[in-house]
Amino acid sequence: MKEINPIVLALNDIDARYIVKPKRVKRIKTIKYALVAAAACLTLSSAVVAVAAPPTGFDFRVITPPDTKGVNVNEEWQFSYNITDRKNLNILTKDELLEMGAEVGDEDSIYSACFEEALPSDILKPFNAEPITLGNDNFIEQPCKIFVTSLGYYDGQCDWLDFDYQLTHKKSGLVLRFSCIVSIDDFDPIVAHEADETVDKEILPLNDGSMCLLLEQHMEDGCSHSKADFTYDGIIYRISSMSHSMNMEQMKEVLADLGVL
Repeated sequence: MKEINPIVLALNDIDARYIVKPKRVKRIKTIKYALVAAAACLTLSSAVVAVAAPPTGFDFRVITPPDTKGVNVNEEWQFSYNITDRKNLNILTKDELLEMGAEVGDEDSIYSACFEEALPSDILKPFNAEPITLGNDNFIEQPCKIFVTSLGYYDGQCDWLDFDYQLTHKKSGLVLRFSCIVSIDDFDPIVAHEADETVDKEILPLNDGSMCLLLEQHMEDGCSHSKADFTYDGIIYRISSMSHSMNMEQMKEVLADLGVL
């Protein structure tokens, strides 16, 4: 990608920061920082995204991460993503999104859609997106709020799309939030996690040769909150529990039921 001033993007409640260097420089508007966080509360009328305060153990400061591509924790490199471009991804037009019942942002350079109550499979299939969650009998899908977003939307094209939705893990009953980021054209992020002494970290090898970062935050009330960050079959995934306490071993069960361990 060509060198320009970076766009810094914080995606989902995993508290990760992205630096993306778009290639179509002349069409970039003056958006220096856009934040997408835990609540994923899109202010779609202006394509500005509200940021929810993260738990204490996961610092949400926008920082300048190291230059190493891939996943970093407290500015220490952990591993690189194994990303595969999906040229066959169908980027729906904003008119098509409206016909499907989405609320659509009116900022020309940002692709943003919110479905208030929809089944994830009903939204993902028209995009021709095929994350590992689709058709997996270990997870239950119910109507939920779904976000489809991307910074950088040029002439009806995006370099990547982020699909954000909920599924229930059948075995544990935990409601999980999934973010699936699909690269279309050379999406190559730097991801920066910050964690304090209340957070445990573990790196797991997955069965496709990729690596997975697990973070578990221990709360004062005895609860735990766990998050996973990994690529599998070329797609970036982030998983976290919605409202229940979840420890790292439960997250490993989720990963096993996804078929990645």
